[in-house]
Amino acid sequence: MTSWTVWYESWQMECCGTPFSVGDEVSLPLMITPADRLDAAEEWPLSVVEGPVRVVEDDEGDRWDVVRAEGGLDVAPHASLGTPPGRLSVTGLLSVERHTGQWPEAVGRVVSVRILTRGYAPETPGGTTYVPVPGERWLRPVDACPKWFTGDDPARRDDGALVVLDALGGPGGPSARGRGQ
Repeated sequence: MTSWTVWYESWQMECCGTPFSVGDEVSLPLMITPADRLDAAEEWPLSVVEGPVRVVEDDEGDRWDVVRAEGGLDVAPHASLGTPPGRLSVTGLLSVERHTGQWPEAVGRVVSVRILTRGYAPETPGGTTYVPVPGERWLRPVDACPKWFTGDDPARRDDGALVVLDALGGPGGPSARGRGQ
């Protein structure tokens, strides 16, 4: 079985997500953002997604590229990759993306959940816009991904969850479901 680490931003869960616990089977729409598109100051667990590209069509007739990665995990390439060739290999951050497209969802069993808390500071002295402070990141293990994340303190807040999934299904096996199924 192949394990994958997935970033689930707090706003994605709070808007459209369903909380889950360690041990649950989940179905998530995943996208991979290439490492060179990530903030260089941030440390992220990177994954290598490699596999054949196929085109899927959603209920509205929109077409999306999807990569079938090792272990049967279905992943949408980030828009910055353009139209990938028949096979794609990209190193980047896997993340839940519920607002870009309606591609098939990857199915996996939740192995662990860690909440990412970041430190924030005013962008300008005395300002009211807060930005992440480089190097101020903390991970804490939890038994379940919450629906709502803490954010009362502007200098420190929970920004999302790093979730480890064991992909269900094998090469060529059924491991994706259409949205809403």
